[in-house]
Amino acid sequence: PVGAGPFLQQQVAGSAEWVLHLDVERLKHTRFGVLLQGDRAPAQFRESVALCEQDLGFNPLRDLDHLTLYGETAWGQDGAALLQGKLNSPRILDHLRKNASYQQIPAGKRVFHQWTTPQEQTVMTLCVYSKALLVVSASQPVLEAALDVLDGKTPSLRASGMPPMPATGGFLTGVMAKGVPALPVGRVDSATIALQESAVGSVRLELGLNAKDEQEATKLQQATQFLVLSALATADQ
Repeated sequence: PVGAGPFLQQQVAGSAEWVLHLDVERLKHTRFGVLLQGDRAPAQFRESVALCEQDLGFNPLRDLDHLTLYGETAWGQDGAALLQGKLNSPRILDHLRKNASYQQIPAGKRVFHQWTTPQEQTVMTLCVYSKALLVVSASQPVLEAALDVLDGKTPSLRASGMPPMPATGGFLTGVMAKGVPALPVGRVDSATIALQESAVGSVRLELGLNAKDEQEATKLQQATQFLVLSALATADQ
């Protein structure tokens, strides 16, 4: 079953090579989140939120609980997005139908809603999985595969060997098992990222690099120590 809550491994395909999870519920209770919801937020951001509420009938900061993105290649179009929260599906579909390229595709017990984005000319497909969950992808086969995972027909991330998400309590967390950019020293097998609010209210970024073996880990540790010392020396100057 799919329910509200933090990142859920059973919602993500076991074949995923990267996952990015935004916990909007956690974000909006941080100082940064409060800033984004107020008049001091950047004008362009406030305009985008207002436009979303006007066209789609929901405020992403107020009504969206969680957003999960995942895919099988680092930069391909084989990714899926799971939007979960108090979403106004009828209003969203009404807006999509205004697009001249919109088409409704029967898919068994479900219906796919397809349209082409005006600028990028990307064909997008959306499915209303439930009242609180929408699934979107730029690939219909990927969307179908994502629905199979949610239905329990195919393995989820819970059964895969992907490294776990960082357990930091961050509002944005992510993990990449393959496709990590090559580094001058030390071979990295996987990487994790987390954004969280510190005790003083600042936003802190945590980056984790998982090495291939102990020897590669030592190289990474030495390189990291060198970078930190170099940064401190530069700051003193």
